[in-house]
Amino acid sequence: MRVNEAYKISVDSLKKSGCQSPDFDAMCLLENAFGFTRTKILQIWLDEIPEDIFKRYIDDINKRANKIPLQYIIGSWEFMGLNFSIGPGVLIPRADTEILVETAIDYLKSNNIKNPDIIDLCSGSGAIAISIAEFVEKSNVTALELSDDALEYLQFNNKIHNNKINIIKHDILIPYESDIKYNCIVSNPPYISKNDMQELMEEVKYEPQMALYGGIDGLDFYRAIIQNWIQNLESGGLIAFEIGKGQHIDIAEMLSKAEIKNIFMKQDLSGIIRVVGGYKT
Repeated sequence: MRVNEAYKISVDSLKKSGCQSPDFDAMCLLENAFGFTRTKILQIWLDEIPEDIFKRYIDDINKRANKIPLQYIIGSWEFMGLNFSIGPGVLIPRADTEILVETAIDYLKSNNIKNPDIIDLCSGSGAIAISIAEFVEKSNVTALELSDDALEYLQFNNKIHNNKINIIKHDILIPYESDIKYNCIVSNPPYISKNDMQELMEEVKYEPQMALYGGIDGLDFYRAIIQNWIQNLESGGLIAFEIGKGQHIDIAEMLSKAEIKNIFMKQDLSGIIRVVGGYKT
């Protein structure tokens, strides 16, 4: 069987399974099976596909057809132009979260803060913390995470990106004693409500509930962070969250009551408010 024929069969299979992006997913898995870039695959498009690669490819297509996330099958994913190892037990980095990272980077660079201290709460794979450390020179970035499974990925990703961050195991729902005054606090915490947990797409259900469920109304972690962590924010410092759809009003009100000023909101590419933040007086 030729490479292009294997690809076509796989696209058809994913379409029948209800996959929302069959062409994209089939090509990503083909790249993964060969270990080639798309450009090189197109150069062998009409060649016979080796039997061992075909078997690996079809096995992965079947996993995807059974709703296993594409990123878990591949074992890594790109975020902010960097590659992160991921798999079962850790939240998949998503493009929408880059808005939060860019917000923090813009703040730190535009204010020309020297050797800034940044903390990422509920760090997961470390995509946020490591990206900030990568793009903000001489930054001191700390990542807090509780899950043992996620910590393995966090530590591995930190290692492959030259150990740029400090990692601490801690439950952010519990106050953390620290004398550090951070220039920036960022978090993409669990924010899915009890009702919305019942409506998750099948592939999202493979991701750890610990990284998704934010309490009955989805706001438990925002309350805890605002209550326990703003005292560790430097005067003039930025606090910014990724949030779920429709949560912006409640979170902005929480920040306002905590004397956070100049509250702002940023939309994702779908027009949904995805980031809420502000500055400590």
